Amino acid sequence: MTNVRAAPYSAMGDGATDDSDAIQRAIDKNRIVFLPKGRYKISRPLCLRANSILFGVGSNFAELTPIAGAPAFSNAAAANPLVDTVDDANATTQLGFLQLRALIPGAYALRWRAGRQSVVRNVSFHRWPFSGSANYAHVLIEGNGGGRWFNLAIGQASPSGPDYRAQLVQGTRQPLAIYMFDPEHARGDVMTEFIDTANVSLYGVKGETMEIGNRESGTRPLIRFRNSRNFRLFGFGGIIGAADGWPPYVLDLDNCTDFVLSNFGNQKDFGFFGDPEKWNAVRDTTPDGVVLTPGAEPFVLYRRGTPSGMR
Repeated sequence: MTNVRAAPYSAMGDGATDDSDAIQRAIDKNRIVFLPKGRYKISRPLCLRANSILFGVGSNFAELTPIAGAPAFSNAAAANPLVDTVDDANATTQLGFLQLRALIPGAYALRWRAGRQSVVRNVSFHRWPFSGSANYAHVLIEGNGGGRWFNLAIGQASPSGPDYRAQLVQGTRQPLAIYMFDPEHARGDVMTEFIDTANVSLYGVKGETMEIGNRESGTRPLIRFRNSRNFRLFGFGGIIGAADGWPPYVLDLDNCTDFVLSNFGNQKDFGFFGDPEKWNAVRDTTPDGVVLTPGAEPFVLYRRGTPSGMR
């Protein structure tokens, strides 16, 4: 294990010094790289190798954050990630126990393209206080992205464009398993989205489609699966529902097959939302029509086709 604050890398972690070169050199020369307590400022994305393991002392104590004004993070229309990976189905990349704090419009947290053997564990992606507006994904999984993710919590309540996603998975086929998924308060037209994906499993979802007491921040649909197949969602709850005047559904399925949803629940007190008789837990759009599940009738099992071949 290599400590980035030890020689010859000597990163400062003081919230002022540009530590990009020091941390990247440590990643390039070592398989296992450790971030002690500190706020590490970076002026460009850090790129993980296929076998890299980058971890901190804890998500509240080891933080990577962009330098405002750095060229790599100056264009909100072409934002760059704080951390990037190689695009490799066989990568064993691991990231854990740190915070990716992207608080300016030209930066987002993570682009993940490492395959089924990779791991992301206890990484904080909360994005507040955020300055400006964003119209892209904060956590992006694409290419050969997959692996096992533990405790994926993402929150952002600042203004954003319609294409903002707290998390976007697109075009992936590698198995992707998320153990506890908690998206909250994002203000795109949907909070999180899976486009043209296969082999996704969500083990427990707790979401919030409305910032308590702030109707303006919600209520967008929490998750959309579009043109996807072979996925599973086990357990769904939280402060979820639809307020009057907003899209009347929480989970949106568009042209999907071979999936299973189980144990859908929601907030017992509907005071934040409209009458549950007027909104739906699921909108499932198929070539044969639209299926709606009433918000007032949580279901145990909803299935179309048969998902198979996943861990």
